Amino acid sequence: MRKILGLLFILTIILVVSVTYVNQQAKQVITYFPLDKNASFITGKTKLTLANSTKDKKLLRWDIHSQTDAPFYLRQDVSLLYANGTLKGIRSKWKENTDTIQMEETVPIQNDTLWEAISFHYGEIHYPKDIIKSVQMMSEDQLYTAESNKKDITSFRSPEDNREEKLKENLDKVTKKKLLRHWQDLLSHFKLNINQYDSIPLTSLAQYEKKNFPGFTQKQTEQIIGQLWEGLYKNYVIPASNNEDRPSQSYVPLILIDKQHTQLIVLFELNGKYEKLIQQLPEF
Repeated sequence: MRKILGLLFILTIILVVSVTYVNQQAKQVITYFPLDKNASFITGKTKLTLANSTKDKKLLRWDIHSQTDAPFYLRQDVSLLYANGTLKGIRSKWKENTDTIQMEETVPIQNDTLWEAISFHYGEIHYPKDIIKSVQMMSEDQLYTAESNKKDITSFRSPEDNREEKLKENLDKVTKKKLLRHWQDLLSHFKLNINQYDSIPLTSLAQYEKKNFPGFTQKQTEQIIGQLWEGLYKNYVIPASNNEDRPSQSYVPLILIDKQHTQLIVLFELNGKYEKLIQQLPEF
Protein backbone atom coordinates (compact mmCIF):
# COMPACT_ATOMS: atom_id res chain seq x y z
CA MET A 1 0.00 0.00 0.00
CA ARG A 2 2.83 2.36 0.92
CA LYS A 3 4.53 1.59 -2.40
CA ILE A 4 1.32 2.41 -4.28
CA LEU A 5 0.83 5.68 -2.36
CA GLY A 6 4.47 6.58 -2.95
CA LEU A 7 4.12 5.88 -6.65
CA LEU A 8 0.95 7.99 -6.85
CA PHE A 9 2.72 10.83 -5.02
CA ILE A 10 5.65 10.75 -7.46
CA LEU A 11 3.29 10.67 -10.46
CA THR A 12 1.36 13.63 -9.05
CA ILE A 13 4.58 15.65 -8.64
CA ILE A 14 5.66 14.78 -12.19
CA LEU A 15 2.24 15.79 -13.53
CA VAL A 16 2.29 19.13 -11.66
CA VAL A 17 5.81 19.91 -12.84
CA SER A 18 4.92 18.92 -16.42
CA VAL A 19 1.78 21.06 -16.47
CA THR A 20 3.67 24.01 -14.99
CA TYR A 21 6.40 23.65 -17.61
CA VAL A 22 3.88 23.44 -20.45
CA ASN A 23 2.01 26.49 -19.17
CA GLN A 24 5.22 28.49 -18.89
CA GLN A 25 6.19 27.51 -22.41
CA ALA A 26 2.74 28.37 -23.76
CA LYS A 27 2.93 31.87 -22.31
CA GLN A 28 6.15 32.54 -24.19
CA VAL A 29 4.19 33.17 -27.36
CA ILE A 30 3.17 36.48 -28.91
CA THR A 31 -0.47 36.28 -29.94
CA TYR A 32 -2.30 39.02 -31.78
CA PHE A 33 -5.56 40.16 -30.15
CA PRO A 34 -7.65 43.22 -31.11
CA LEU A 35 -5.73 46.33 -30.13
CA ASP A 36 -6.91 48.09 -26.97
CA LYS A 37 -7.38 51.81 -27.64
CA ASN A 38 -7.76 52.47 -23.91
CA ALA A 39 -4.24 51.22 -23.10
CA SER A 40 -0.85 52.17 -24.47
CA PHE A 41 2.90 52.19 -24.13
CA ILE A 42 4.47 55.09 -22.27
CA THR A 43 7.78 54.26 -23.89
CA GLY A 44 9.45 51.64 -26.03
CA LYS A 45 13.12 52.01 -26.86
CA THR A 46 15.99 50.11 -28.44
CA LYS A 47 19.45 51.62 -28.02
CA LEU A 48 22.89 50.61 -29.31
CA THR A 49 25.98 52.17 -27.72
CA LEU A 50 29.61 51.34 -27.04
CA ALA A 51 30.05 49.49 -23.76
CA ASN A 52 32.98 49.87 -21.41
CA SER A 53 35.71 47.94 -23.19
CA THR A 54 39.27 46.81 -22.61
CA LYS A 55 42.21 46.83 -24.99
CA ASP A 56 41.59 43.19 -25.88
CA LYS A 57 37.79 43.17 -25.74
CA LYS A 58 35.59 45.66 -27.60
CA LEU A 59 31.89 45.49 -26.79
CA LEU A 60 28.59 46.81 -28.11
CA ARG A 61 25.83 47.48 -25.58
CA TRP A 62 22.31 46.51 -26.66
CA ASP A 63 19.49 47.88 -24.48
CA ILE A 64 15.76 47.26 -24.79
CA HIS A 65 13.28 49.01 -22.52
CA SER A 66 9.50 49.43 -22.56
CA GLN A 67 6.78 50.52 -20.17
CA THR A 68 2.99 50.49 -20.45
CA ASP A 69 0.56 52.84 -18.74
CA ALA A 70 -0.50 50.08 -16.32
CA PRO A 71 0.55 46.55 -15.32
CA PHE A 72 -0.89 44.01 -17.75
CA TYR A 73 -1.62 40.30 -17.52
CA LEU A 74 1.39 39.61 -19.76
CA ARG A 75 4.23 41.80 -21.03
CA GLN A 76 6.79 40.61 -23.57
CA ASP A 77 9.55 42.16 -25.65
CA VAL A 78 11.60 40.58 -28.42
CA SER A 79 14.60 42.16 -30.13
CA LEU A 80 16.80 41.13 -33.06
CA LEU A 81 20.33 42.40 -33.73
CA TYR A 82 22.06 42.37 -37.13
CA ALA A 83 25.67 43.17 -38.04
CA ASN A 84 26.23 44.12 -41.69
CA GLY A 85 22.95 42.34 -42.49
CA THR A 86 23.79 39.12 -40.62
CA LEU A 87 21.86 37.97 -37.52
CA LYS A 88 24.02 38.34 -34.41
CA GLY A 89 21.57 37.97 -31.55
CA ILE A 90 18.00 37.50 -30.38
CA ARG A 91 16.67 38.46 -26.99
CA SER A 92 13.18 37.86 -25.61
CA LYS A 93 11.72 38.38 -22.16
CA TRP A 94 8.24 37.99 -20.72
CA LYS A 95 6.72 38.79 -17.33
CA GLU A 96 3.26 38.53 -15.82
CA ASN A 97 1.39 41.35 -14.09
CA THR A 98 3.92 44.05 -14.80
CA ASP A 99 4.24 47.24 -16.82
CA THR A 100 7.99 47.20 -17.49
CA ILE A 101 10.42 45.04 -19.46
CA GLN A 102 14.15 45.75 -19.39
CA MET A 103 16.91 43.83 -21.20
CA GLU A 104 20.62 44.56 -21.48
CA GLU A 105 23.25 42.65 -23.44
CA THR A 106 26.82 43.13 -24.66
CA VAL A 107 28.11 41.81 -27.96
CA PRO A 108 31.75 41.59 -29.14
CA ILE A 109 32.73 44.08 -31.86
CA GLN A 110 34.94 42.88 -34.69
CA ASN A 111 36.04 45.13 -37.55
CA ASP A 112 33.97 47.99 -39.02
CA THR A 113 30.26 47.23 -38.62
CA LEU A 114 26.80 48.55 -39.37
CA TRP A 115 24.65 47.45 -36.43
CA GLU A 116 20.85 47.36 -36.75
CA ALA A 117 18.39 46.33 -34.05
CA ILE A 118 14.60 46.10 -34.16
CA SER A 119 12.30 45.31 -31.23
CA PHE A 120 8.63 44.45 -30.80
CA HIS A 121 7.07 45.47 -27.49
CA TYR A 122 3.86 43.63 -26.58
CA GLY A 123 1.24 43.56 -23.86
CA GLU A 124 -1.75 41.27 -23.30
CA ILE A 125 -4.75 42.56 -21.33
CA HIS A 126 -7.46 40.31 -19.89
CA TYR A 127 -10.96 41.62 -19.16
CA PRO A 128 -14.02 39.91 -17.63
CA LYS A 129 -16.05 37.51 -19.79
CA ASP A 130 -12.88 36.17 -21.45
CA ILE A 131 -12.25 39.36 -23.42
CA ILE A 132 -8.58 39.66 -24.38
CA LYS A 133 -6.97 42.66 -26.03
CA SER A 134 -3.40 43.71 -26.72
CA VAL A 135 -1.07 46.68 -27.14
CA GLN A 136 2.00 46.80 -29.33
CA MET A 137 4.87 49.05 -30.32
CA MET A 138 8.06 48.79 -32.37
CA SER A 139 11.40 50.51 -31.86
CA GLU A 140 14.76 50.36 -33.60
CA ASP A 141 18.27 51.72 -33.56
CA GLN A 142 21.27 51.82 -35.88
CA LEU A 143 24.93 52.39 -35.09
CA TYR A 144 28.17 52.37 -37.05
CA THR A 145 31.29 51.18 -35.22
CA ALA A 146 34.83 51.53 -36.53
CA GLU A 147 38.36 50.76 -35.46
CA SER A 148 40.57 53.85 -35.34
CA ASN A 149 44.27 54.09 -36.12
CA LYS A 150 45.00 53.65 -32.43
CA LYS A 151 43.01 50.39 -32.39
CA ASP A 152 40.29 52.08 -30.36
CA ILE A 153 36.61 51.67 -31.28
CA THR A 154 34.59 54.72 -32.26
CA SER A 155 30.89 54.94 -33.09
CA PHE A 156 28.41 57.24 -34.78
CA ARG A 157 24.85 57.33 -36.06
CA SER A 158 25.32 60.18 -38.51
CA PRO A 159 28.77 60.90 -39.99
CA GLU A 160 30.47 64.07 -38.81
CA ASP A 161 33.56 64.11 -41.05
CA ASN A 162 34.86 62.73 -44.36
CA ARG A 163 36.26 59.59 -42.77
CA GLU A 164 32.93 58.68 -41.18
CA GLU A 165 31.08 59.57 -44.38
CA LYS A 166 33.26 57.20 -46.41
CA LEU A 167 32.93 54.47 -43.80
CA LYS A 168 29.13 54.79 -43.75
CA GLU A 169 29.00 54.73 -47.55
CA ASN A 170 31.16 51.62 -47.71
CA LEU A 171 29.30 49.72 -44.98
CA ASP A 172 25.90 50.62 -46.47
CA LYS A 173 27.09 49.50 -49.91
CA VAL A 174 28.58 46.21 -48.72
CA THR A 175 25.53 45.36 -46.58
CA LYS A 176 23.04 46.26 -49.30
CA LYS A 177 24.93 44.23 -51.93
CA LYS A 178 25.05 41.18 -49.66
CA LEU A 179 21.35 41.39 -48.80
CA LEU A 180 20.18 42.05 -52.37
CA ARG A 181 22.10 38.99 -53.57
CA HIS A 182 20.64 36.87 -50.77
CA TRP A 183 17.08 38.11 -51.31
CA GLN A 184 17.37 37.45 -55.04
CA ASP A 185 18.39 33.86 -54.25
CA LEU A 186 15.29 33.52 -52.06
CA LEU A 187 13.01 35.05 -54.70
CA SER A 188 14.43 32.73 -57.38
CA HIS A 189 14.14 29.70 -55.10
CA PHE A 190 10.44 30.35 -54.44
CA LYS A 191 9.80 31.59 -58.00
CA LEU A 192 8.45 34.97 -56.89
CA ASN A 193 8.32 38.12 -59.02
CA ILE A 194 9.45 41.09 -56.92
CA ASN A 195 7.44 43.47 -59.15
CA GLN A 196 4.21 42.00 -57.76
CA TYR A 197 5.07 43.05 -54.19
CA ASP A 198 5.98 46.00 -52.03
CA SER A 199 9.15 44.89 -50.24
CA ILE A 200 10.36 45.85 -46.75
CA PRO A 201 13.50 44.57 -44.96
CA LEU A 202 12.63 43.50 -41.42
CA THR A 203 15.11 46.06 -40.05
CA SER A 204 13.06 48.83 -41.74
CA LEU A 205 9.69 47.69 -40.38
CA ALA A 206 9.67 50.10 -37.40
CA GLN A 207 9.15 53.05 -39.77
CA TYR A 208 5.58 51.79 -40.11
CA GLU A 209 4.91 52.42 -36.43
CA LYS A 210 3.34 55.71 -37.54
CA LYS A 211 3.18 55.15 -41.28
CA ASN A 212 0.73 53.17 -43.41
CA PHE A 213 1.60 50.21 -45.58
CA PRO A 214 0.94 51.12 -49.25
CA GLY A 215 -2.81 50.84 -49.89
CA PHE A 216 -3.77 50.31 -46.23
CA THR A 217 -5.04 52.56 -43.44
CA GLN A 218 -3.10 53.01 -40.20
CA LYS A 219 -5.54 50.77 -38.32
CA GLN A 220 -5.20 48.04 -40.94
CA THR A 221 -1.40 48.41 -40.90
CA GLU A 222 -1.35 47.96 -37.12
CA GLN A 223 -3.33 44.73 -37.37
CA ILE A 224 -1.12 43.36 -40.15
CA ILE A 225 2.01 44.18 -38.12
CA GLY A 226 0.64 42.53 -34.98
CA GLN A 227 -0.22 39.36 -36.89
CA LEU A 228 3.15 39.50 -38.67
CA TRP A 229 5.08 39.50 -35.40
CA GLU A 230 2.96 36.61 -34.15
CA GLY A 231 4.12 34.59 -37.16
CA LEU A 232 7.71 35.82 -36.97
CA TYR A 233 7.98 34.92 -33.30
CA LYS A 234 6.75 31.36 -33.82
CA ASN A 235 8.52 30.60 -37.10
CA TYR A 236 11.71 32.69 -36.95
CA VAL A 237 12.52 33.96 -33.45
CA ILE A 238 11.95 30.72 -31.52
CA PRO A 239 13.78 28.41 -33.99
CA ALA A 240 16.70 30.85 -34.26
CA SER A 241 16.86 31.23 -30.46
CA ASN A 242 16.89 27.47 -29.98
CA ASN A 243 19.89 27.28 -32.28
CA GLU A 244 21.75 30.27 -30.83
CA ASP A 245 24.51 28.11 -29.31
CA ARG A 246 25.19 26.66 -32.77
CA PRO A 247 24.39 29.64 -34.99
CA SER A 248 24.20 29.26 -38.74
CA GLN A 249 24.36 32.21 -41.07
CA SER A 250 21.06 34.06 -41.28
CA TYR A 251 20.36 37.42 -42.90
CA VAL A 252 17.72 40.14 -42.52
CA PRO A 253 14.35 38.63 -43.60
CA LEU A 254 12.52 40.26 -46.51
CA ILE A 255 8.83 41.14 -46.10
CA LEU A 256 6.71 41.14 -49.27
CA ILE A 257 3.22 42.66 -49.37
CA ASP A 258 1.16 41.54 -52.35
CA LYS A 259 0.05 44.58 -54.37
CA GLN A 260 -3.36 42.91 -54.70
CA HIS A 261 -3.59 43.07 -50.88
CA THR A 262 -4.30 39.35 -50.50
CA GLN A 263 -1.22 38.11 -48.64
CA LEU A 264 2.03 38.97 -46.96
CA ILE A 265 5.13 36.80 -47.37
CA VAL A 266 8.32 36.69 -45.31
CA LEU A 267 11.42 35.17 -46.90
CA PHE A 268 14.40 34.13 -44.80
CA GLU A 269 17.12 31.54 -44.37
CA LEU A 270 17.48 29.60 -41.13
CA ASN A 271 19.68 26.64 -40.29
CA GLY A 272 20.78 26.42 -43.90
CA LYS A 273 17.23 26.15 -45.22
CA TYR A 274 15.24 28.70 -47.25
CA GLU A 275 11.90 29.47 -45.60
CA LYS A 276 8.70 31.17 -46.78
CA LEU A 277 6.17 32.37 -44.22
CA ILE A 278 2.76 33.20 -45.72
CA GLN A 279 0.22 35.42 -43.94
CA GLN A 280 -3.20 35.76 -45.52
CA LEU A 281 -4.36 39.35 -45.20
CA PRO A 282 -7.87 40.02 -43.83
CA GLU A 283 -10.58 41.38 -46.10
CA PHE A 284 -10.88 44.77 -44.42
